[in-house]
Amino acid sequence: MPRHRIPKLVLCIGWTVTGLSLIAAAAPPGWRVITSPKRVTRTASATDRGGGKRCQIAVPPALVVDADADRTVGQTGHMKTPDGNLSVSVQEYPPGETIARARDVAMLSNKDARPNEDSPMRVWLTYTRVGSEHWDVFVPGNPVLCSAHFIIKDARLDDAAISIIPTLGPTR
Repeated sequence: MPRHRIPKLVLCIGWTVTGLSLIAAAAPPGWRVITSPKRVTRTASATDRGGGKRCQIAVPPALVVDADADRTVGQTGHMKTPDGNLSVSVQEYPPGETIARARDVAMLSNKDARPNEDSPMRVWLTYTRVGSEHWDVFVPGNPVLCSAHFIIKDARLDDAAISIIPTLGPTR
């Protein structure tokens, strides 16, 4: 293959992989799409007004709104199983945040956090708190960074949580 065509081939493959990942991230039928709330903290940027609704995650129909979490932190975007053994929330970081910086800050805040996945397209950290498994997942959005936080109190729900992870991403 001629050298001048290699960059075009790489670009074409990149767009194909990106397209396939977006197709794979579509919500399964019957799942509920939850969007990120306005951010509680603001940046110094004049164009950042707190965001909101730039990231999404899809959850199975069995999950319900976690009103207790919503009241505690003063925002929406929290879902849980009716028994509370699995909860997930979706958030967005201010424009300009990188996946690498979010990972580093999360690992600094949670000294026992271990990467389950660490790539330019997704970071998935796991750690334990008070007998519960916690997962932080970060994916690039546009122009924000999207994140999901999972609390799993029953290990039998790991597969359910894993099925939610691919749906995290920028709103469509």
